[in-house]
Amino acid sequence: MKKPLIAWTAALMLVSVAPILAHHSPAAFDRTKQVKLVGTVKEFRWQNPHTWIEVVDKDEKTGQDVVWGVELTSPTYLVRAGWKSNTIKAGDKVTVVGNPVRTGEP
Repeated sequence: MKKPLIAWTAALMLVSVAPILAHHSPAAFDRTKQVKLVGTVKEFRWQNPHTWIEVVDKDEKTGQDVVWGVELTSPTYLVRAGWKSNTIKAGDKVTVVGNPVRTGEP
Protein backbone atom coordinates (compact mmCIF):
# COMPACT_ATOMS: atom_id res chain seq x y z
CA MET A 1 0.00 0.00 0.00
CA LYS A 2 2.89 2.40 0.68
CA LYS A 3 4.62 1.87 -2.68
CA PRO A 4 1.74 3.26 -4.78
CA LEU A 5 1.46 6.22 -2.44
CA ILE A 6 5.20 6.94 -2.72
CA ALA A 7 5.09 6.57 -6.51
CA TRP A 8 2.06 8.87 -6.74
CA THR A 9 3.74 11.49 -4.54
CA ALA A 10 6.96 11.37 -6.59
CA ALA A 11 5.02 11.72 -9.86
CA LEU A 12 3.05 14.65 -8.47
CA MET A 13 6.26 16.38 -7.36
CA LEU A 14 7.85 15.94 -10.79
CA VAL A 15 4.80 17.34 -12.57
CA SER A 16 4.64 20.33 -10.22
CA VAL A 17 8.33 21.20 -10.75
CA ALA A 18 8.17 21.29 -14.58
CA PRO A 19 6.28 24.62 -14.80
CA ILE A 20 8.75 26.22 -12.38
CA LEU A 21 11.69 25.25 -14.55
CA ALA A 22 9.96 26.51 -17.69
CA HIS A 23 9.03 29.79 -16.00
CA HIS A 24 12.64 30.71 -15.30
CA SER A 25 13.97 30.30 -18.82
CA PRO A 26 16.13 33.27 -19.84
CA ALA A 27 15.38 32.65 -23.53
CA ALA A 28 13.24 35.77 -23.87
CA PHE A 29 16.11 38.07 -22.90
CA ASP A 30 19.09 39.04 -25.06
CA ARG A 31 22.00 38.49 -22.70
CA THR A 32 24.47 39.89 -25.25
CA LYS A 33 22.98 43.39 -24.90
CA GLN A 34 22.31 45.80 -22.07
CA VAL A 35 19.89 48.69 -21.89
CA LYS A 36 20.41 51.63 -19.54
CA LEU A 37 17.29 53.53 -18.58
CA VAL A 38 17.40 56.86 -16.79
CA GLY A 39 13.88 57.89 -16.01
CA THR A 40 10.98 58.22 -13.65
CA VAL A 41 9.04 55.41 -11.98
CA LYS A 42 5.48 55.28 -13.27
CA GLU A 43 4.51 52.24 -11.17
CA PHE A 44 6.15 49.72 -8.87
CA ARG A 45 4.34 46.41 -8.42
CA TRP A 46 5.37 44.35 -5.39
CA GLN A 47 3.94 40.99 -6.43
CA ASN A 48 4.78 37.31 -6.86
CA PRO A 49 6.37 35.67 -8.69
CA HIS A 50 8.26 38.80 -9.84
CA THR A 51 8.17 42.45 -8.92
CA TRP A 52 7.86 44.98 -11.73
CA ILE A 53 8.84 48.58 -12.29
CA GLU A 54 7.41 50.71 -15.08
CA VAL A 55 9.98 53.37 -15.99
CA VAL A 56 9.30 56.34 -18.25
CA ASP A 57 12.40 57.15 -20.32
CA LYS A 58 12.93 59.46 -23.30
CA ASP A 59 13.67 57.86 -26.65
CA GLU A 60 16.94 59.45 -27.81
CA LYS A 61 15.89 59.39 -31.48
CA THR A 62 12.34 60.74 -31.23
CA GLY A 63 12.36 62.58 -27.91
CA GLN A 64 9.10 60.82 -27.04
CA ASP A 65 8.43 59.25 -23.64
CA VAL A 66 8.64 55.46 -23.65
CA VAL A 67 7.29 53.29 -20.83
CA TRP A 68 9.60 50.34 -20.13
CA GLY A 69 8.52 47.29 -18.14
CA VAL A 70 11.32 46.03 -15.93
CA GLU A 71 11.04 42.59 -14.37
CA LEU A 72 12.86 42.04 -11.08
CA THR A 73 13.17 39.06 -8.80
CA SER A 74 10.56 37.98 -6.25
CA PRO A 75 9.68 40.07 -3.20
CA THR A 76 11.24 37.36 -1.01
CA TYR A 77 14.69 37.93 -2.51
CA LEU A 78 14.28 41.70 -2.43
CA VAL A 79 13.38 41.59 1.28
CA ARG A 80 16.54 39.58 1.92
CA ALA A 81 18.47 42.33 0.10
CA GLY A 82 16.94 45.00 2.35
CA TRP A 83 14.09 46.22 0.12
CA LYS A 84 10.55 46.97 1.30
CA SER A 85 7.34 47.32 -0.65
CA ASN A 86 7.77 51.11 -0.50
CA THR A 87 11.49 51.26 -1.40
CA ILE A 88 10.53 52.53 -4.85
CA LYS A 89 7.58 54.84 -5.39
CA ALA A 90 5.91 56.44 -8.39
CA GLY A 91 7.76 59.64 -9.27
CA ASP A 92 11.18 58.42 -8.07
CA LYS A 93 14.11 59.06 -10.42
CA VAL A 94 15.91 55.79 -11.20
CA THR A 95 18.66 54.31 -13.31
CA VAL A 96 18.10 50.74 -14.43
CA VAL A 97 20.54 48.54 -16.32
CA GLY A 98 19.34 45.21 -17.68
CA ASN A 99 19.01 42.83 -20.58
CA PRO A 100 16.30 43.73 -23.12
CA VAL A 101 13.79 41.26 -24.49
CA ARG A 102 14.69 39.75 -27.87
CA THR A 103 11.58 41.20 -29.53
CA GLY A 104 12.88 44.74 -28.96
CA GLU A 105 9.80 45.78 -27.01
CA PRO A 106 10.40 48.15 -24.13
